[in-house]
Amino acid sequence: FNGKEFATSTINGRIRIWDIENAKMISEIESGPGSIWHIKYHSKIGKLAAASQNGQNAINVRSTENLSNEPEIFGNNFAQTFYDVAWSNNGKFLAVSSLNGIIVVFNTNDKSILNSYQAHSSAARCVAFTKDDTCVVSAGDNGQIVIFNLKQNEPKQILSGHKGAVLSLQLSNDGKRIATSGVDRSIRVWSSNNGALLHTFHEHADKVWGV
Repeated sequence: FNGKEFATSTINGRIRIWDIENAKMISEIESGPGSIWHIKYHSKIGKLAAASQNGQNAINVRSTENLSNEPEIFGNNFAQTFYDVAWSNNGKFLAVSSLNGIIVVFNTNDKSILNSYQAHSSAARCVAFTKDDTCVVSAGDNGQIVIFNLKQNEPKQILSGHKGAVLSLQLSNDGKRIATSGVDRSIRVWSSNNGALLHTFHEHADKVWGV
């Protein structure tokens, strides 16, 4: 996360920090309980967020200046599995996706809930902010990608095309495109402006877990 080190998460609730140049583990942090499905780093504010499988103490946020310090806890009142976590580009908000399809957006200043909404009818596996932080993009097991407008408190676009669960999503650096992958072995590229499907790739022979 700083060009010299990177972080990984494990199914037994641990975060490990690795030295890239020397190819060795520097430290290991207990950040459970439960499996840690995703960790996300925000370079401008120097913080690392981890989403735990256990709804208790679900989101742990640590300063990378001293990872051994006690973390900030978000979402400890939610008895649900959190899959993914995403920082807003300005670092003021955290969005998390959950097993029951609910997306929760936290204010990082006071840990209050800015919004909580049912985005998917089943598990929401991944989540991200648009470049201007006005919308949250999520994808789920129902095969849909939802672009939710936080200011208007309603979906801006619902994108359909995947046959089965969507396993990952990424936004382009300019914020104009969304790439998704799924169990249908496809990668799809969408317009974040109008939701149009721009490209579909079918070259994979099995589920596509990352994009």
